[in-house]
Amino acid sequence: DWGFFFTRNEIQIAKKNGSSYFLYLVPVRNGKPRIDEVCSIKNPVKKLMNEQAWRIEQGAWKVRKREEHEQQK
Repeated sequence: DWGFFFTRNEIQIAKKNGSSYFLYLVPVRNGKPRIDEVCSIKNPVKKLMNEQAWRIEQGAWKVRKREEHEQQK
Protein backbone atom coordinates (compact mmCIF):
# COMPACT_ATOMS: atom_id res chain seq x y z
CA ASP A 1 0.00 0.00 0.00
CA TRP A 2 3.11 2.24 -0.16
CA GLY A 3 2.52 3.28 3.46
CA PHE A 4 5.48 4.42 5.56
CA PHE A 5 6.34 6.47 8.63
CA PHE A 6 8.16 9.77 8.17
CA THR A 7 9.59 10.74 11.58
CA ARG A 8 9.83 14.30 12.86
CA ASN A 9 13.63 14.14 12.59
CA GLU A 10 13.48 12.87 8.99
CA ILE A 11 11.05 15.66 8.11
CA GLN A 12 13.34 18.32 9.63
CA ILE A 13 16.34 16.99 7.72
CA ALA A 14 14.31 16.74 4.51
CA LYS A 15 13.11 20.35 4.91
CA LYS A 16 16.66 21.55 5.59
CA ASN A 17 18.07 19.80 2.51
CA GLY A 18 15.15 20.53 0.17
CA SER A 19 15.71 19.40 -3.41
CA SER A 20 18.94 17.59 -2.55
CA TYR A 21 17.04 15.19 -0.26
CA PHE A 22 15.57 12.01 -1.72
CA LEU A 23 13.25 9.46 -0.17
CA TYR A 24 13.45 5.94 -1.59
CA LEU A 25 10.53 3.58 -1.02
CA VAL A 26 11.22 -0.12 -1.52
CA PRO A 27 8.11 -2.30 -1.40
CA VAL A 28 8.43 -5.67 0.31
CA ARG A 29 6.23 -8.55 -0.81
CA ASN A 30 6.33 -11.98 0.78
CA GLY A 31 9.34 -10.88 2.81
CA LYS A 32 11.36 -9.92 -0.28
CA PRO A 33 12.26 -6.38 -1.39
CA ARG A 34 10.99 -5.53 -4.88
CA ILE A 35 13.93 -3.53 -6.23
CA ASP A 36 12.23 -3.29 -9.63
CA GLU A 37 9.42 -1.26 -8.01
CA VAL A 38 11.50 1.30 -6.07
CA CYS A 39 9.89 4.73 -5.87
CA SER A 40 12.21 7.75 -5.56
CA ILE A 41 10.81 11.05 -4.27
CA LYS A 42 12.91 14.21 -4.62
CA ASN A 43 12.21 16.89 -1.98
CA PRO A 44 9.59 14.68 -0.29
CA VAL A 45 8.22 17.27 2.15
CA LYS A 46 7.31 19.66 -0.66
CA LYS A 47 6.08 16.90 -2.97
CA LEU A 48 4.00 15.04 -0.38
CA MET A 49 2.38 18.25 0.88
CA ASN A 50 1.51 19.52 -2.62
CA GLU A 51 0.42 16.37 -4.41
CA GLN A 52 -2.96 14.72 -4.05
CA ALA A 53 -1.53 11.25 -4.70
CA TRP A 54 -0.54 10.96 -1.03
CA ARG A 55 -2.70 10.92 2.13
CA ILE A 56 -0.96 12.19 5.26
CA GLU A 57 -2.04 11.30 8.77
CA GLN A 58 -0.42 13.92 10.97
CA GLY A 59 1.65 13.04 13.99
CA ALA A 60 4.51 10.80 12.94
CA TRP A 61 3.50 11.34 9.29
CA LYS A 62 2.17 7.97 8.35
CA VAL A 63 2.09 8.44 4.60
CA ARG A 64 0.35 6.21 2.08
CA LYS A 65 -0.14 6.47 -1.69
CA ARG A 66 -3.79 7.17 -2.53
CA GLU A 67 -5.84 4.74 -4.54
CA GLU A 68 -6.56 5.99 -8.05
CA HIS A 69 -10.24 6.65 -7.27
CA GLU A 70 -9.17 8.92 -4.37
CA GLN A 71 -6.99 11.02 -6.71
CA GLN A 72 -10.03 11.86 -8.83
CA LYS A 73 -11.67 13.90 -6.00
